[in-house]
Amino acid sequence: SEEDRVSQYVAGFDTHGNHDSIHPPLILQILTAITFIMDEAAALGLSDKIYILVGSDLARTPLYNETNGKDHWSIGSMMLMGPGIPGGRVIGATDAAQRALSISPETLQPDPEGVGRSQTCFPKR
Repeated sequence: SEEDRVSQYVAGFDTHGNHDSIHPPLILQILTAITFIMDEAAALGLSDKIYILVGSDLARTPLYNETNGKDHWSIGSMMLMGPGIPGGRVIGATDAAQRALSISPETLQPDPEGVGRSQTCFPKR
């Protein structure tokens, strides 16, 4: 329910300049918050009830601009944690030009016959 949700907002990732000096402290802030949440959940016996989703409304270009920044890009990443979510894996892929590849909805691996990023990756129920 709505009252069971908690949101954390970290600003400053829109780095069109000096990307490498700005992003690491922000990422550390997020990882510190996640560690705190998971440690507290474990201490309270709630680890099997906590889900964490980390994402952004914008992604960053794979290459730097003229001011050592990164501009907006359509391919980003998200991090999911929680009971039943297998860790240590990447879902999705890009080609050498950093364009999204289609993936198989069944295996979640790159597949030229799979679905693209503008299509749903989830089977119909």
